[in-house]
Amino acid sequence: MAQEPYVHDDKLQGLPSTWNILPSHSRKAAILTTKAIHKTTTIAVKENTVAIKIQTEQFPITIISAYSSPYANLQDTLQEIQGIITSLAGEKVIIGADLNGHNTLWGYRDNDTRGNDIFDFILANSLFLNNTQDAPPTYHLNDSKEWPDLTLCTQEMIQDTGEWKVLEEPSTPAIAEFQAVTNQAELNTATTNLQKEIIKACDRSFKTKKQKIESNPAWFKPEHEILKKRLLAFKRRSQRAISNTRVAERIIYKKEEAKYNNKIRKDKINGWKGFCTKAANPCGRHYKAAFRKAVLPSQLVAVANQIPKGSQLEAATNILEQLFPDPSNQQAHSPPFHTADDLPFTEEEISEVIKNMPRGKAPGYDGIDNIIVQSIHKKFPNLFTTFFNKCLQLGLYPDPFKIGNIVLFQKPGKNIHETSAYRPIALLPSMAKVLEKLMTQRLTYHLERNNMLSEDQYGFRAGRSVDTALNSLLTQITENKRKFKHVLALSIDIKGAFDNVQYDAIANYIFESQCPKNIASLFHSLLQNRQVMKNTNEGIASRQQKQGCPQGSCSGPALWNLVTNDILTQQWPQNTRIQAYADDFVLVVGVDTKTTLETQTEDALKQFEIWTSKNKLQISIEKSSYILFSKLIAGTRIKWNSTTIKRQKSIKYLGVHIDEKLNWSKHIHHQTKKAAVYLQNLQKIAGKSWGINMKHRRILYKTVIERMLAHGATVWC
Repeated sequence: MAQEPYVHDDKLQGLPSTWNILPSHSRKAAILTTKAIHKTTTIAVKENTVAIKIQTEQFPITIISAYSSPYANLQDTLQEIQGIITSLAGEKVIIGADLNGHNTLWGYRDNDTRGNDIFDFILANSLFLNNTQDAPPTYHLNDSKEWPDLTLCTQEMIQDTGEWKVLEEPSTPAIAEFQAVTNQAELNTATTNLQKEIIKACDRSFKTKKQKIESNPAWFKPEHEILKKRLLAFKRRSQRAISNTRVAERIIYKKEEAKYNNKIRKDKINGWKGFCTKAANPCGRHYKAAFRKAVLPSQLVAVANQIPKGSQLEAATNILEQLFPDPSNQQAHSPPFHTADDLPFTEEEISEVIKNMPRGKAPGYDGIDNIIVQSIHKKFPNLFTTFFNKCLQLGLYPDPFKIGNIVLFQKPGKNIHETSAYRPIALLPSMAKVLEKLMTQRLTYHLERNNMLSEDQYGFRAGRSVDTALNSLLTQITENKRKFKHVLALSIDIKGAFDNVQYDAIANYIFESQCPKNIASLFHSLLQNRQVMKNTNEGIASRQQKQGCPQGSCSGPALWNLVTNDILTQQWPQNTRIQAYADDFVLVVGVDTKTTLETQTEDALKQFEIWTSKNKLQISIEKSSYILFSKLIAGTRIKWNSTTIKRQKSIKYLGVHIDEKLNWSKHIHHQTKKAAVYLQNLQKIAGKSWGINMKHRRILYKTVIERMLAHGATVWC
């Protein structure tokens, strides 16, 4: 609805050419609709009023736009509106009107005759006033402020109207499109249009940055090119020399080659020293090169059990099929929710999430990175607020936000032809991360406020850390030892925990948590129609993702905690306790006899196996092990099903080596070797008379070396 639009040559100007425009005879009021809204019927076109009826999936709505000049007779416009709403008795009607009347009910400090007449009209027709008394002005001119614009509706429409507010920034077509969304298909279209509009705006505003390819390193100067050509000349001369001078020419070439290599080696070292000395950032490229922090994505390879012939696209498809297999149950069936809806996302809540998004992160498939999202939100704060609240209201997650661009990173020391050697990272759209973060915060708040999460889960929770998990474990061990019990600590590793968590299990646990209905619906929608894709030179390989939360998902840790909460809150045998840090489980059993130790441990493992089978998870026997704190001469034999779990003299838990004597010799020895490697790496960028300055050296020592040495110090120091 528009009042007093810009008119030139009797036509409304400045509007998209794809919009349908229905103006009044005076061109002072109009209704604008997009092509997506095609079920419209014109009800009336009068001098200052225009009305259309829109057929939604549930019911028809009549929309009226009206205008009355402050110098014209108000009753003429009111009679036009009266004539329309009288013929629509009992139907849903919404009115947007600029009537230029003063009344304290919609923001003015006093009442005038026009304002009183408008109020009488509202009462006479049992209309509802959507405006609020404390709303910002809807019209500014120099220093004056006015509230001439009113939004009215019939009693039948009250429950269907959303939050009424005055936008502080200019309105955009996207906001109107979001507000009109009623189902998944319309939400997907609106999301895609938003992405396209942002990309168009970026193309108009930013210059395309060309990747500069440097064939030579920074230390390579023109003089080196001259020396290189000179050396090649000596080489060709020695090759063309006649037999009686060939040996002499060969000797000359070798001497020149040695001089050239010495020159290159010396200048290369000096170039590196100069590069490190001039470094302004302690964690810049020099640091990443020396400490090998820069890890590049893996190239596509032919995986095992697959025929190597074929295209890149086929190779990518094969990898995706093995990394993202189909589970036996295909859908996450959500039971009906009967809890109350959560409150809408606030602008402050959304701003906090967007502000804390790290810069420099790779964008998703749409190319819209965090910096662009932050810039848009700063300029148009109501845009994302309207969009995300529409998703929350509908309980629907946009399908374009469910597409993850997969980047593969090879795990060190693994066979490159095995798919298990690759860690898939999902690059999700930045806007999707904001919505996912908002959902996760609401779910976590609900779980923490109602004390629904086990105290034995230490991962991804506020106020808990690796140190608190280690302290809890060591407290259990030392207390049992002090009572002269045989103590067994079993570290359990789950194969690809985050990659194999089942969507139906997540849906059931969300239902059991009794979280707000709209939040639960959002998560249920998030788990449907997810896709992963891999770019190749021959096109895009894509696949449906029907299980798992790949690294890069904001909600993955919180959903995993919800799944593990089931096993952590179960009743365990006496003197048996289990705890977890994310997917790192450790089981502690302290009893008086060897027989009881074996029996009770295997009973606990059977209980754990029931949970893994229920959630279709598997443990890695090879990576699982236990340590025994006891003076038993004959050791215990612990089995998972029929496979024996190996006993170790020490186990590594959360980066700390815990040995059977608790003297920490294994951990200190390991950290000493690691510190020696770090020292060698530091010496690559910090010499006695060259390299990074002392301030940067102290920063790297404190943040890298000292942090590594002090890891878990609260339990072993």
